[in-house]
Amino acid sequence: MNAPEVRLRDPATPLRTAAAVPINKPIGMRLVEMGRIKETDIPTIAQAQRASQLRFGETAMQLGLVSRYDVADALARQRMFPGPPRWAEGSELAITTASTLPVAEAIRTLRAQLALRWMGQHQPQLLSVVSASRGEGRSFVAANLAVAFAQLRERTLLIDMDLRHARQHRIFRVGNEQGLSTLVSDGSNGQEVQAIEGYETLSLLTAGPRPANPQELLAARAMAPVLEKVRERYDIVIVDTPAWSCGADAQIVSAQTGQALLVSAPGMSTRDETGHLVDALRQVGVSIVGAAVNHR
Repeated sequence: MNAPEVRLRDPATPLRTAAAVPINKPIGMRLVEMGRIKETDIPTIAQAQRASQLRFGETAMQLGLVSRYDVADALARQRMFPGPPRWAEGSELAITTASTLPVAEAIRTLRAQLALRWMGQHQPQLLSVVSASRGEGRSFVAANLAVAFAQLRERTLLIDMDLRHARQHRIFRVGNEQGLSTLVSDGSNGQEVQAIEGYETLSLLTAGPRPANPQELLAARAMAPVLEKVRERYDIVIVDTPAWSCGADAQIVSAQTGQALLVSAPGMSTRDETGHLVDALRQVGVSIVGAAVNHR
Protein backbone atom coordinates (compact mmCIF):
# COMPACT_ATOMS: atom_id res chain seq x y z
CA MET A 1 0.00 0.00 0.00
CA ASN A 2 1.43 3.35 -0.99
CA ALA A 3 1.60 6.05 1.65
CA PRO A 4 -1.38 8.39 1.08
CA GLU A 5 -1.05 12.08 0.52
CA VAL A 6 -2.70 13.83 3.43
CA ARG A 7 -4.07 17.36 3.29
CA LEU A 8 -5.87 18.66 6.33
CA ARG A 9 -7.86 21.78 7.03
CA ASP A 10 -5.78 24.55 8.57
CA PRO A 11 -7.65 25.33 11.81
CA ALA A 12 -7.84 28.70 13.49
CA THR A 13 -4.86 29.72 15.61
CA PRO A 14 -5.55 28.95 19.27
CA LEU A 15 -5.80 31.80 21.75
CA ARG A 16 -3.41 30.21 24.23
CA THR A 17 -2.96 33.31 26.36
CA ALA A 18 -6.58 34.39 26.37
CA ALA A 19 -8.42 33.20 29.47
CA ALA A 20 -12.18 33.10 29.67
CA VAL A 21 -13.30 36.38 31.25
CA PRO A 22 -16.48 36.08 33.33
CA ILE A 23 -19.01 38.86 32.97
CA ASN A 24 -20.82 39.86 36.18
CA LYS A 25 -24.31 39.68 34.77
CA PRO A 26 -26.96 37.37 36.30
CA ILE A 27 -28.07 34.47 34.17
CA GLY A 28 -31.63 35.81 34.36
CA MET A 29 -30.64 38.96 32.47
CA ARG A 30 -28.75 36.82 29.97
CA LEU A 31 -31.93 34.85 29.31
CA VAL A 32 -33.88 38.10 28.91
CA GLU A 33 -31.32 39.45 26.42
CA MET A 34 -31.58 36.20 24.47
CA GLY A 35 -35.36 36.48 24.35
CA ARG A 36 -35.91 33.25 26.28
CA ILE A 37 -37.79 34.84 29.19
CA LYS A 38 -39.35 38.21 29.99
CA GLU A 39 -37.90 40.52 32.59
CA THR A 40 -41.15 40.17 34.53
CA ASP A 41 -40.43 36.42 34.83
CA ILE A 42 -37.33 37.01 36.96
CA PRO A 43 -39.13 37.69 40.29
CA THR A 44 -41.31 34.61 39.77
CA ILE A 45 -38.28 32.42 39.13
CA ALA A 46 -36.36 33.95 42.05
CA GLN A 47 -39.26 33.26 44.43
CA ALA A 48 -39.49 29.64 43.28
CA GLN A 49 -35.71 29.36 43.54
CA ARG A 50 -35.79 30.29 47.23
CA ALA A 51 -38.26 27.51 47.87
CA SER A 52 -36.54 24.89 45.71
CA GLN A 53 -32.93 25.72 46.66
CA LEU A 54 -32.00 25.05 43.02
CA ARG A 55 -29.97 27.27 40.75
CA PHE A 56 -31.76 29.99 38.82
CA GLY A 57 -31.52 28.20 35.48
CA GLU A 58 -32.64 24.87 36.93
CA THR A 59 -35.62 26.57 38.57
CA ALA A 60 -36.59 28.24 35.30
CA MET A 61 -36.47 24.82 33.62
CA GLN A 62 -38.59 23.31 36.38
CA LEU A 63 -41.18 26.03 35.79
CA GLY A 64 -41.19 25.21 32.09
CA LEU A 65 -40.03 28.69 31.05
CA VAL A 66 -36.79 27.61 29.34
CA SER A 67 -35.17 24.46 27.98
CA ARG A 68 -31.89 22.91 29.07
CA TYR A 69 -30.45 24.17 25.77
CA ASP A 70 -31.43 27.76 26.70
CA VAL A 71 -29.67 27.52 30.07
CA ALA A 72 -26.54 25.97 28.53
CA ASP A 73 -26.44 28.74 25.91
CA ALA A 74 -26.82 31.46 28.56
CA LEU A 75 -24.08 29.96 30.74
CA ALA A 76 -21.77 29.68 27.75
CA ARG A 77 -22.27 33.36 26.93
CA GLN A 78 -21.80 34.30 30.57
CA ARG A 79 -18.44 32.49 30.63
CA MET A 80 -17.53 33.70 27.14
CA PHE A 81 -17.34 30.15 25.84
CA PRO A 82 -19.05 29.36 22.52
CA GLY A 83 -22.64 28.33 23.15
CA PRO A 84 -24.08 25.09 21.77
CA PRO A 85 -25.11 25.33 18.12
CA ARG A 86 -28.72 24.56 17.32
CA TRP A 87 -27.85 21.29 15.58
CA ALA A 88 -26.45 19.97 18.87
CA GLU A 89 -29.74 20.22 20.74
CA GLY A 90 -30.71 16.74 21.92
CA SER A 91 -27.32 15.30 20.97
CA GLU A 92 -24.84 13.43 23.17
CA LEU A 93 -22.68 16.55 23.61
CA ALA A 94 -23.49 16.97 27.28
CA ILE A 95 -20.54 19.34 27.75
CA THR A 96 -22.61 22.05 26.06
CA THR A 97 -26.23 20.89 25.99
CA ALA A 98 -26.28 19.84 29.65
CA SER A 99 -23.45 21.99 30.95
CA THR A 100 -24.92 22.36 34.46
CA LEU A 101 -25.26 18.62 35.08
CA PRO A 102 -22.69 16.42 36.89
CA VAL A 103 -21.76 14.57 33.68
CA ALA A 104 -20.61 17.83 32.06
CA GLU A 105 -18.68 18.80 35.19
CA ALA A 106 -17.00 15.39 35.12
CA ILE A 107 -15.87 16.01 31.54
CA ARG A 108 -14.45 19.41 32.54
CA THR A 109 -12.63 17.77 35.46
CA LEU A 110 -11.16 15.18 33.11
CA ARG A 111 -10.05 17.97 30.77
CA ALA A 112 -8.39 19.78 33.66
CA GLN A 113 -6.54 16.66 34.80
CA LEU A 114 -5.22 16.02 31.30
CA ALA A 115 -4.22 19.67 30.90
CA LEU A 116 -2.27 19.52 34.16
CA ARG A 117 -0.53 16.35 33.01
CA TRP A 118 0.45 18.01 29.74
CA MET A 119 1.46 21.33 31.29
CA GLY A 120 4.90 22.41 30.14
CA GLN A 121 4.90 19.95 27.23
CA HIS A 122 4.96 21.99 24.05
CA GLN A 123 4.41 19.19 21.55
CA PRO A 124 0.94 18.24 20.27
CA GLN A 125 -0.88 15.69 22.42
CA LEU A 126 -2.40 12.57 20.84
CA LEU A 127 -4.73 10.56 23.03
CA SER A 128 -6.56 7.31 22.30
CA VAL A 129 -9.83 6.67 24.12
CA VAL A 130 -10.16 2.93 24.75
CA SER A 131 -12.48 0.45 26.42
CA ALA A 132 -12.62 -3.31 26.86
CA SER A 133 -16.16 -3.76 25.55
CA ARG A 134 -18.65 -1.99 23.35
CA GLY A 135 -21.30 0.14 25.01
CA GLU A 136 -19.07 1.55 27.76
CA GLY A 137 -19.29 5.16 26.52
CA ARG A 138 -15.95 5.44 24.76
CA SER A 139 -17.33 7.47 21.83
CA PHE A 140 -19.37 9.66 24.17
CA VAL A 141 -16.30 10.52 26.26
CA ALA A 142 -14.12 11.12 23.18
CA ALA A 143 -16.66 13.48 21.59
CA ASN A 144 -17.31 15.50 24.74
CA LEU A 145 -13.63 15.70 25.62
CA ALA A 146 -12.84 17.04 22.15
CA VAL A 147 -15.51 19.74 22.48
CA ALA A 148 -14.23 20.58 25.97
CA PHE A 149 -10.74 21.30 24.66
CA ALA A 150 -12.13 23.27 21.72
CA GLN A 151 -14.04 25.43 24.22
CA LEU A 152 -10.63 26.51 25.53
CA ARG A 153 -9.66 27.53 21.97
CA GLU A 154 -7.22 24.65 21.61
CA ARG A 155 -6.88 23.48 18.01
CA THR A 156 -8.58 20.13 18.45
CA LEU A 157 -9.09 17.23 16.06
CA LEU A 158 -11.33 14.26 16.81
CA ILE A 159 -10.58 11.16 14.72
CA ASP A 160 -12.98 8.24 14.55
CA MET A 161 -10.72 5.20 14.12
CA ASP A 162 -13.48 2.75 14.96
CA LEU A 163 -13.74 1.50 11.39
CA ARG A 164 -16.01 -1.34 12.51
CA HIS A 165 -18.72 0.54 14.42
CA ALA A 166 -18.25 4.25 13.63
CA ARG A 167 -20.32 6.67 15.74
CA GLN A 168 -18.77 10.13 15.70
CA HIS A 169 -20.54 11.21 12.50
CA ARG A 170 -23.84 10.42 14.22
CA ILE A 171 -22.94 12.31 17.37
CA PHE A 172 -21.95 15.42 15.37
CA ARG A 173 -24.67 14.88 12.76
CA VAL A 174 -22.43 15.13 9.71
CA GLY A 175 -21.90 13.01 6.61
CA ASN A 176 -19.65 9.96 6.55
CA GLU A 177 -19.27 9.41 2.82
CA GLN A 178 -15.62 10.43 3.11
CA GLY A 179 -13.35 9.93 6.09
CA LEU A 180 -10.38 8.03 7.41
CA SER A 181 -11.01 4.90 5.33
CA THR A 182 -11.20 6.79 2.03
CA LEU A 183 -8.25 8.99 2.98
CA VAL A 184 -5.98 6.02 3.65
CA SER A 185 -7.24 3.91 0.75
CA ASP A 186 -7.54 6.51 -1.99
CA GLY A 187 -5.39 9.46 -0.87
CA SER A 188 -6.71 12.79 0.34
CA ASN A 189 -8.96 15.10 -1.64
CA GLY A 190 -8.92 17.72 1.12
CA GLN A 191 -12.55 17.10 2.10
CA GLU A 192 -12.19 14.37 4.70
CA VAL A 193 -11.59 16.63 7.71
CA GLN A 194 -14.73 18.57 8.54
CA ALA A 195 -15.07 21.82 10.43
CA ILE A 196 -17.75 21.55 13.12
CA GLU A 197 -20.30 24.34 13.03
CA GLY A 198 -20.37 26.35 16.25
CA TYR A 199 -16.87 25.32 17.39
CA GLU A 200 -14.23 27.46 15.75
CA THR A 201 -11.22 25.33 16.66
CA LEU A 202 -12.78 21.87 16.43
CA SER A 203 -12.42 19.53 13.44
CA LEU A 204 -13.65 15.98 12.87
CA LEU A 205 -12.21 13.20 10.73
CA THR A 206 -14.98 10.62 10.55
CA ALA A 207 -14.31 6.92 9.99
CA GLY A 208 -15.68 6.92 6.45
CA PRO A 209 -17.35 3.93 4.79
CA ARG A 210 -16.61 0.63 6.51
CA PRO A 211 -13.66 -1.06 4.74
CA ALA A 212 -13.19 -4.77 4.19
CA ASN A 213 -9.84 -4.72 5.99
CA PRO A 214 -10.13 -2.34 9.01
CA GLN A 215 -7.15 -3.66 10.95
CA GLU A 216 -4.81 -3.36 7.96
CA LEU A 217 -5.87 0.26 7.38
CA LEU A 218 -5.02 1.10 10.99
CA ALA A 219 -1.50 -0.34 10.79
CA ALA A 220 1.43 1.98 11.37
CA ARG A 221 2.47 2.12 7.72
CA ALA A 222 -0.95 3.45 6.69
CA MET A 223 -1.53 5.75 9.67
CA ALA A 224 1.94 7.30 9.99
CA PRO A 225 1.40 9.99 7.29
CA VAL A 226 -1.98 10.92 8.78
CA LEU A 227 -0.68 11.31 12.33
CA GLU A 228 2.41 13.15 11.10
CA LYS A 229 0.20 15.77 9.46
CA VAL A 230 -2.13 16.22 12.40
CA ARG A 231 0.82 16.78 14.71
CA GLU A 232 1.74 19.77 12.54
CA ARG A 233 -1.70 21.37 12.61
CA TYR A 234 -3.39 20.56 15.93
CA ASP A 235 -2.67 20.96 19.62
CA ILE A 236 -4.96 18.16 20.83
CA VAL A 237 -5.90 15.04 18.88
CA ILE A 238 -8.52 12.75 20.43
CA VAL A 239 -8.84 9.31 18.82
CA ASP A 240 -11.93 7.14 19.23
CA THR A 241 -10.91 3.47 18.92
CA PRO A 242 -12.74 0.15 18.52
CA ALA A 243 -13.48 -1.80 21.68
CA TRP A 244 -10.82 -4.33 22.69
CA SER A 245 -13.43 -7.09 22.36
CA CYS A 246 -13.54 -6.41 18.59
CA GLY A 247 -9.87 -7.22 18.05
CA ALA A 248 -6.43 -5.68 18.41
CA ASP A 249 -7.35 -2.39 16.70
CA ALA A 250 -7.20 -0.36 19.93
CA GLN A 251 -3.70 -1.68 20.66
CA ILE A 252 -2.51 -0.86 17.14
CA VAL A 253 -3.90 2.69 17.26
CA SER A 254 -2.74 3.44 20.81
CA ALA A 255 0.78 2.28 20.00
CA GLN A 256 0.88 5.19 17.53
CA THR A 257 -0.65 7.84 19.81
CA GLY A 258 1.54 6.80 22.74
CA GLN A 259 -1.06 7.45 25.43
CA ALA A 260 -4.55 6.25 26.20
CA LEU A 261 -7.54 7.08 28.37
CA LEU A 262 -9.39 4.02 29.66
CA VAL A 263 -13.20 4.19 29.77
CA SER A 264 -15.26 1.61 31.63
CA ALA A 265 -18.88 1.24 32.69
CA PRO A 266 -20.24 -0.75 35.63
CA GLY A 267 -21.46 -4.19 34.62
CA MET A 268 -20.06 -4.07 31.09
CA SER A 269 -16.57 -5.61 31.30
CA THR A 270 -15.01 -7.93 33.82
CA ARG A 271 -11.90 -6.99 35.75
CA ASP A 272 -9.97 -9.59 33.73
CA GLU A 273 -11.13 -8.17 30.38
CA THR A 274 -10.10 -4.66 31.38
CA GLY A 275 -6.84 -5.99 32.75
CA HIS A 276 -6.05 -7.75 29.47
CA LEU A 277 -6.58 -4.47 27.60
CA VAL A 278 -4.29 -2.55 29.96
CA ASP A 279 -1.61 -5.27 29.70
CA ALA A 280 -1.84 -5.23 25.89
CA LEU A 281 -1.38 -1.46 25.80
CA ARG A 282 1.57 -1.51 28.17
CA GLN A 283 3.23 -4.24 26.10
CA VAL A 284 3.53 -1.78 23.21
CA GLY A 285 4.71 1.12 25.38
CA VAL A 286 1.42 2.98 25.75
CA SER A 287 1.07 5.25 28.77
CA ILE A 288 -2.34 4.97 30.51
CA VAL A 289 -2.91 8.61 31.42
CA GLY A 290 -6.16 8.06 33.29
CA ALA A 291 -9.40 6.18 33.63
CA ALA A 292 -12.99 7.32 33.45
CA VAL A 293 -15.92 5.37 34.85
CA ASN A 294 -19.05 6.07 32.84
CA HIS A 295 -22.23 5.97 34.93
CA ARG A 296 -24.30 7.65 32.24
